[in-house]
Amino acid sequence: MSILISITSAEVRIKINEWHRHIQKFNVTDAEMLKAEIERDRRKKLDNMRAYYYNFFRGMYEFRNGEYTKAITYYKKAERKIPTISAKIEKAEFYFKLSEVYYHMKRLISQCTTLNSFIQYL
Repeated sequence: MSILISITSAEVRIKINEWHRHIQKFNVTDAEMLKAEIERDRRKKLDNMRAYYYNFFRGMYEFRNGEYTKAITYYKKAERKIPTISAKIEKAEFYFKLSEVYYHMKRLISQCTTLNSFIQYL
């Protein structure tokens, strides 16, 4: 499973080009402020991704141990961070795992809804 930051290369390019322009013009204060903004954005995205993967893997752990309610709790926390993940296949995997828990809990309506999300990312 690869870790991908959900920021487009165009956004990165724009910020880096702006930062570079400030450096060229010797606008030290503006360059430092933009650099700090870029680092804050990066740190925030990484923190969100870290939270996603922690809860996703913890949900898988709880599922494997037969703790289905706990697994759902962790998966729901991870689901709030799904926008952080840019790879469709990883989103599909998440919804497949969540539907697997619903299946074992015999919550078929929830499972069908989750499988629709799974199919959306294939």
